[in-house]
Amino acid sequence: MNIVPKERGFSLVEALVAIAMASIIVVVIGSSLGSVYRVYTASTMKQQAVAYAQESLELITAYRNSPAVFACIGGTPCTAPDTQQCTPLTGYNGCWTRYPRGIPAGAAQYHFVSTGGAWQLQSGAETIASNTAFSRAISLQNLCRDASGEIGLAGCTEDLNSKQVTATVSWVERGQTKSVQLQKILNGSKPL
Repeated sequence: MNIVPKERGFSLVEALVAIAMASIIVVVIGSSLGSVYRVYTASTMKQQAVAYAQESLELITAYRNSPAVFACIGGTPCTAPDTQQCTPLTGYNGCWTRYPRGIPAGAAQYHFVSTGGAWQLQSGAETIASNTAFSRAISLQNLCRDASGEIGLAGCTEDLNSKQVTATVSWVERGQTKSVQLQKILNGSKPL
């Protein structure tokens, strides 16, 4: 008696099930990779924005006592070339003016530009030249102090030698405007 071995193979139904399962796996992996890429892009953009904002804070910290920014040196009261006046604190040889030098009093935002090898503040926001996806602006607020010398919000005396600096960097990501803000408080330092 001859026993014919039964052939092993895939039926049409088994092949279709395998193809359907493979398709589902490919779609899941593809959408996961898309999500990972979106998260990576968002993270990269935010890191760049923080670096641009930090750069602005570093520049204003480095140039805070420069006459090109808001320092007035000499005299009591001290009169800057743009006619702004300030009174130096005891032991200081200069003071900060209310607004950055040469910029109209109504300006709310500023940015740095390099002119002749030196940095100067100019009014308005800027589009970052090396990456036009980002815009950057610096805002300055003169702080005030209460009777005990602490920084206050209301019922206090304006202190031109204490400024809150806010650097804001904005960009558009997937149709939505995103932004990062970094803040720093600057105080006059001797000798000004």
